[in-house]
Amino acid sequence: MGTFSIRRTFTTRGRLLREERDDGLGTEYTYLGNTRFLTSKTILDEGRPIRKTTYLYDEANNLIKEAEEGQTYTKYILKTQEPHLHRIQWQEKYDWEDELIHKTHFTYDNYGNCSKEKHFGSDGNLAYSVKRVYDACGNLVQETNQLASYQYDRRGRCIREIPFSNKLSIDRIFDDKGRLIHIKEADHITCFTYNAYDDLIEKTDYLGLKTNYTYHPVHHKPTLIKSPPNLAQDDL
Repeated sequence: MGTFSIRRTFTTRGRLLREERDDGLGTEYTYLGNTRFLTSKTILDEGRPIRKTTYLYDEANNLIKEAEEGQTYTKYILKTQEPHLHRIQWQEKYDWEDELIHKTHFTYDNYGNCSKEKHFGSDGNLAYSVKRVYDACGNLVQETNQLASYQYDRRGRCIREIPFSNKLSIDRIFDDKGRLIHIKEADHITCFTYNAYDDLIEKTDYLGLKTNYTYHPVHHKPTLIKSPPNLAQDDL
């Protein structure tokens, strides 16, 4: 795996102007007036531009267009009235020939959380929707999309998943440290055990078969994996 160094150049206001790597790659940045809003980002190879992204803002400095020159561009159509003034109402992506690739419509709840997304294809027809429900603190607690329905705990972890393809629920339990310790898929239960360093040391599948993990005492990378039957052993 190779190594390289990066040299950075800043303005007197602390804005990053240029990054130069000693392998020949570099990046140049330009900004809107005296703000920190990017107006362009250019990737260079030995000083030759190979990719450029530009950013366009409205009079209130809200981003309304992002373009990767010669490839695609995205338009952001903002709400012009309260509630949620200047929030994105439509996001539309086009190719460089101005042909629509896809677009998304956003709906917000009373607290400004995105509660519904409608996704449209290149033909302008509705492809699918995503619905979200939040608690009083703004934490996502439920999401329904074209593939499945999801429920989350207060820390944003998915604790229940119901794929629409088979209607079989997937339930997850986490410990106080946020580690997955139990997963139930239909009638199949898998349990996980960890050491004090949060390394997974044992996995027990729905048949009761155990896989054990041994780690290096310093960098904690796995050094040995014993899988059922006991004859299966990997030295890492």
